[in-house]
Amino acid sequence: MIALGIVLSAILTALALLHLAWGAKIWWPVRDEAALTHAIAGFRGMARMPDTLSCLVVALALFTCALLVAALSFASGLPWLPDTLVLIASGIAGLVFLSRGLAGYTSAWARLTPEQPFRTLDRRYYSPLCIGVGLGIAALIWSN
Repeated sequence: MIALGIVLSAILTALALLHLAWGAKIWWPVRDEAALTHAIAGFRGMARMPDTLSCLVVALALFTCALLVAALSFASGLPWLPDTLVLIASGIAGLVFLSRGLAGYTSAWARLTPEQPFRTLDRRYYSPLCIGVGLGIAALIWSN
């Protein structure tokens, strides 16, 4: 389970760093803000990236999830955070990832996020990644 924890923590940290970059107005991997917005957000009529604060909040949430996953993966946990709280917070995070992943395959989400290439990228990559992270967190919780 340590390997799973390392992989999940790396994925979550990479996603957090990406959101930090976007918060700093670094449009990567697409240099054009409107094109990046259509690739990662997909909401109808949205042509600008979310504001800096929104990106930083998401980055903080992802870093927190990476820390929770690390705590679940290693026997020592987090000495300043009770194990029960780690399990509950991790469970909530796992449910959020699973819900977001499954939502990507619903018609309601498709109506809410119709822009291309987001629609295609979401079904191919974003939603499966969210489901995988959610299931990975569930496996770590189960192993504890």
